[in-house]
Amino acid sequence: MLGTAIAGAAATALITPARVDQLFAMLGGATSGQSAPEVEFKTVTDTEGAVSLEIPADWMVVDAPYDFATSGIREPGASLLAGDGVGDGSDWGEPAIYVGASTATAARYGLPEATPAERTTALGALAEELDWSIDQCLHATDDLALPTGFAGVSTSWDNCAQTDGMRLWEIYASSEDGAVFLLVQIFLPPGTDAALAHHLIETLTVTRAEIPESVGASISP
Repeated sequence: MLGTAIAGAAATALITPARVDQLFAMLGGATSGQSAPEVEFKTVTDTEGAVSLEIPADWMVVDAPYDFATSGIREPGASLLAGDGVGDGSDWGEPAIYVGASTATAARYGLPEATPAERTTALGALAEELDWSIDQCLHATDDLALPTGFAGVSTSWDNCAQTDGMRLWEIYASSEDGAVFLLVQIFLPPGTDAALAHHLIETLTVTRAEIPESVGASISP
């Protein structure tokens, strides 16, 4: 199964259905309905300057290596993990975002040589490998728009673990020429305005020339 990143961030960046049960258990059935406070934002980027976006000013950013592995494969890429409390690997109930970008992953899946239709099919197949319905998540309709310059698939889930307002968004995309693979996961617990997820994506940029060719870039505010 694909490795994929938000909760339990101290050890790895990605969320998988096998780990999400612990997340929901620790949240203890929180409910939505709170008014969203006014949010101030700051811009963060990985050390190489490959991935950049605006996040709430009170969010933390941690060093989370690029993590999109199948069969134990480790590939170079740029990554950024940010959220409210992501520095504590035991705190599963906070909003967070993981972004990973890699030319090596794009090449492994043959995206540069594929047609746009073939890329969409391949990216959709990757998205389907993480089936959140096993955690009672329901497909939602508020899929995120893709970042500028990228094409692929966006999925959204709601009421995970039968908890109203428990939301997860995922984006599997490639640059328009297929040279860059992009993975985004956003987790928002109940009471968090969904507009935040849209803002994160609207401000996300990826600079292909700065994507590292070696493993282990860190992140700086």
